[in-house]
Amino acid sequence: MRATRTATPLAARGGWLIAPLVLAALAACETQPREEAAAEEQPAPAAETGPMPAETLPTAAGPTEVPDAAVHTTGAQLVGAFTQDSPFDPDAPEHLWFDNGDGTLLFLHYDKPLPQAAKVIYTGYGVKGRWCAEDQPEGFTHFHRTAKVGAWDAGHGGSKPGEEGYWLKHIAVEKFDMPAMMGMPARTIEPGLDRQFMPTRAPDCRA
Repeated sequence: MRATRTATPLAARGGWLIAPLVLAALAACETQPREEAAAEEQPAPAAETGPMPAETLPTAAGPTEVPDAAVHTTGAQLVGAFTQDSPFDPDAPEHLWFDNGDGTLLFLHYDKPLPQAAKVIYTGYGVKGRWCAEDQPEGFTHFHRTAKVGAWDAGHGGSKPGEEGYWLKHIAVEKFDMPAMMGMPARTIEPGLDRQFMPTRAPDCRA
């Protein structure tokens, strides 16, 4: 890992977009035990004798709104931890990275190269591995080698079986339209795991 560089100020403005996801996950972890305990104390409801009147039917609760102060504080903290430094050479122009210290990475993928980026389009996870089909984890569609290349795009996939690099998983944070790029057709991306992101077909190294 090369020396850490400081993220650009404009990148920091995009980082807050993933804060609601982080806070929602933390809130779910905190409230679940309380809800389960409350459910155990309550007696079983009486059997329904007929359909409930329309005016008494329960409605789905909307998403909990995260206070603005928490959004900006969390965003600033995350972008302070993520940097443009990565195990790749050169670094990705539209990414920020966080090294977990165990051969895995977290990343933020922006809509444009920094510092022109306006928003985060993907969060993701990277796992160190080889350019081999048997090393590809489930849901990780893209491989990027760590060997020095002339440009970021030249590092997609491996140049030979068994080459070292990272398998990457991309998780869209919102719905957006992706233009045709890098052999991928134009398509609408839905929130969640993108199983079609720039697939790289690795060889079977056991042969």
